[in-house]
Amino acid sequence: MPLRTHTQLPVGLLNCEATELHDHLGGPTLIQLQGDAQPALFVSVLLHGNETSGWDGVRRYLLETRDLPRDITLFIGNTEAARAGMRALPTQPDFNRIWRNADGAGAALATAVQAAIAEQPFLASIDLHNNTGHNPYYSVVTDLEPHNLGLAYLFSDKAVYVEEPDTVLTRIFTGRCPAVALEVGPVGDPRCADRVYDYVKRCMELEAVPEAAPDQFSLFRTRVRVHIQDEVSFCFEGDDAAEGPAPLVLTGGVEAVNFHIL
Repeated sequence: MPLRTHTQLPVGLLNCEATELHDHLGGPTLIQLQGDAQPALFVSVLLHGNETSGWDGVRRYLLETRDLPRDITLFIGNTEAARAGMRALPTQPDFNRIWRNADGAGAALATAVQAAIAEQPFLASIDLHNNTGHNPYYSVVTDLEPHNLGLAYLFSDKAVYVEEPDTVLTRIFTGRCPAVALEVGPVGDPRCADRVYDYVKRCMELEAVPEAAPDQFSLFRTRVRVHIQDEVSFCFEGDDAAEGPAPLVLTGGVEAVNFHIL
């Protein structure tokens, strides 16, 4: 899983849909573009191949912005899974779980990315994701430092503080620059790409990342993650079960109370 690097946009890249990027680039790619100011903004898209709004918003910004107000470093992640419309291929690691203590091809990719940016200062790092269901726009933060929260607050007043897993991309920027992962809504909603475009534009025009405090947010902390064993079939209450009821039935519509105190 070698890393491709460019200092200019490959010809025709911004006209590619996410599903076309692998044929155009050949795999994970780091593109470092010069603008009018430094340090650069680091932006990552497609760590999960089926989460395409980040790419759609970023490529629109690059198409419409003739003179970049600052340097930008763009990491385009799992192009092979994007071609298949999948989060990751069955033979692949999760690209957002390879940034610490990984092995195999995932570790090699993470090492290559970190080596390529080792000497480069950054204004901030933004990792763009889609989510599922009826969720608001929100940030995921792994550090409660005031500038980190300020970067999150520029996107939404809702955020989740996550301590585990510690293998996500934002972790490699701890102590280096503010870093957030943004959950920009469901795939296929054009408003998600619009939201990405607006946020990237605002960040590119910042002179400095502002500070924010926890009391400015609806700030939640992840305490527990629940995993269902692979061999257990399940459904949600109200689902049509063609083969009869599943052994595990989960409360229907639970996503409607996300970010509500129960």
